[in-house]
Amino acid sequence: MPTLPGYEATQVAQKAKLSCIAAGVEWAIRYLGFDWLGLTEDQINGFQAAFDQPNNSFLQIKDAVRAHFPQLIFEQDVPPNGEAKIDALRDLIGQRRPVLLSLVNPPGWKVHLLPDRHARVEIVGSAHIMPVVAVDEPAGTLRAWEPQNRLFLEFPTAWVVEWHGYKNHGTELLRWAGELPPAAGQNA
Repeated sequence: MPTLPGYEATQVAQKAKLSCIAAGVEWAIRYLGFDWLGLTEDQINGFQAAFDQPNNSFLQIKDAVRAHFPQLIFEQDVPPNGEAKIDALRDLIGQRRPVLLSLVNPPGWKVHLLPDRHARVEIVGSAHIMPVVAVDEPAGTLRAWEPQNRLFLEFPTAWVVEWHGYKNHGTELLRWAGELPPAAGQNA
């Protein structure tokens, strides 16, 4: 199962309703090790407030982040379908590259809490952005960090495939495109 090593140590809280992308990018930076990236604790603590924008998108946030911090290299990908999205997630996680998933929540959430700050989700509502930390192909699930509730969620890959592009949402990925530190996930 492709898994980001040491992902459990990186837990970032979403600080405002509209900052799920900024929270996800902060999660990726903390996972990689902000000191390795040349950032200070003060810079990273103010990260979400600086990049929390109404009607934000992966492209807006990645460009704003890059303008302020040229060493932070994120790129957006738009897989053509849900199967390609799962393949991309598996490949990126296998390379230890943090990646944010744009997730469509067709009508309503059902969260089933599991031990160790994990939860299994049946999702039904709007769109949400979360860092994906594992793809479990035998079980047919993805695991992601959910910054609003500060827990790890598990949901079916079939759901991502089925709802890809629903009402023109949930098609994008935002991935770390810069150099990887020697031990990503150990600096969190």
